[in-house]
Amino acid sequence: MNIRILKASVINGRLRVIIDHMPKSDEFRYRHDLRRKLWWGQADGMVRFFFWESPTNNGGFGGRTFRITTEDGEQIELFGPWSSRCGVMNKAGCPASMDVDWSLDGESWTAGHILVSLVAETGMVELTKVIDRRGEPTWTASER
Repeated sequence: MNIRILKASVINGRLRVIIDHMPKSDEFRYRHDLRRKLWWGQADGMVRFFFWESPTNNGGFGGRTFRITTEDGEQIELFGPWSSRCGVMNKAGCPASMDVDWSLDGESWTAGHILVSLVAETGMVELTKVIDRRGEPTWTASER
């Protein structure tokens, strides 16, 4: 079940949402873009992603291991993947996502990524697609 956005606002140009729940890490299901070595995962409208070539590409996140589950249920371990950004994933053809600060209580905030469609359907903020200086499609939010 998708998260429910209870409140959305824009602070210093960055989208902030209060949500009803945050999916656990093991609930995310990942797809792999082999050509670009990208892993894109989604759970209940929240998004996570990695860049990972092989077990020898292991310096990201201090060499930490991430156990992920693919969309077809396969369990995979990524050793020290690197993070990426929404623009890279959007340009690669993944479902559109954007940066967000999220909270369950409106007091403690965590940086993350969310599906643009989930934010758009609330109608709480105005969304604009822009092409950034790297040529990547990103979305910005502004107050209505």
